[in-house]
Amino acid sequence: MPPDRTEGISQDPRSIMLIEIFTFLNNNSDMWYKNNHDACMKAKEVSNSIITWDVESIFKVVDRCIKAMKQYIKTGKKAENCSNIMWNNEKLIDLIRRFCYKITLREIEEKQRTMKKRGKEEQQGIMKTREREQVRTREREEQVRTREREEQVRTREREERMRTREREEQMKTREREEQMKTREREEQMKTREREEQMKTREREEQMKTREREEQMKTREREEQMKTREREEQMRTRAEREERMRTREREERMKTGEREEQGTMKKRKKEEEQGTINKKIKESQETKARKNKKILSTDQVITKAFTSRKNILSFPIKAANNLRNEKINDVDFFTKKFIEMIEYGRRKKIEEISQVHSELIKTIEDKSIEIEKLCEELEKI
Repeated sequence: MPPDRTEGISQDPRSIMLIEIFTFLNNNSDMWYKNNHDACMKAKEVSNSIITWDVESIFKVVDRCIKAMKQYIKTGKKAENCSNIMWNNEKLIDLIRRFCYKITLREIEEKQRTMKKRGKEEQQGIMKTREREQVRTREREEQVRTREREEQVRTREREERMRTREREEQMKTREREEQMKTREREEQMKTREREEQMKTREREEQMKTREREEQMKTREREEQMKTREREEQMRTRAEREERMRTREREERMKTGEREEQGTMKKRKKEEEQGTINKKIKESQETKARKNKKILSTDQVITKAFTSRKNILSFPIKAANNLRNEKINDVDFFTKKFIEMIEYGRRKKIEEISQVHSELIKTIEDKSIEIEKLCEELEKI
């Protein structure tokens, strides 16, 4: 006969089915996280016909139990939606609690993974944007260079055209001089026409010269704008360098102050150690004096107790007084020793607190510097 699974719990069939379901889910929490309905179906198949509910009803019951347990863990109040079958069975409560703990742990791990992925993606996006900006700046510089080269080529072509025109005009003038001898009249008319043509050409050349002057002015303006931008960049760089220098000076001043504080602390420690040594010497001297007195009293007591006559003659009050004196001496030395230990402990605590405060200050200063550097990098 197989062992009874419902041993030690209530014999209600609903509680038995819930226990079977949650034992399977605790052993297979990953299946529940991937697909809830498949997990419920698998629990029903594994139960060997103990579970009579449908898959949807199993899912609804499990969802209610989980919500009720989460509410109970947060507020300490039992949900009214769930029946007493859940709250009267300790084994079932333990199983549901374990399952809720596993689910919450899995959710927290998934959130952490998603946050890490987002951080990596953001960093990759920043790097890609920076690379794109660098590529764009390079392309712009190449475009500017190509434009300058094209302008140089155009100017060279214009100069060559002007030279060719001048050569042609020289050839024409020579031909005209030869024609002047043979055809003076015709040449006069032609000269008039040529003069008109020359005037038009001069006008055209004047227009061209004006256009060239305007172009030169625009170029000069652009160069002035570029020079201004460069000066502004140089100024900003100089201001940044001055800021960095001032920060370094402040840090040096801080380090000097810290070194002075360290020297002062060392001097205080040496003075405190000197006072402690003096107190120890004084306590040792007092101990030696009291030990001498105690030895003298002990010798008297031993002599008194060795002889029977002296025992009878030795008073009880004197013995009690000696006992009390010894007890007082022991208490005095113990109190002094305790005071010395507490004094040293307090000093060490003060030193540790000072070091802690200095570390906090340095961390805050470095964090401020890092933030400023990040802001400057973002501006760049």
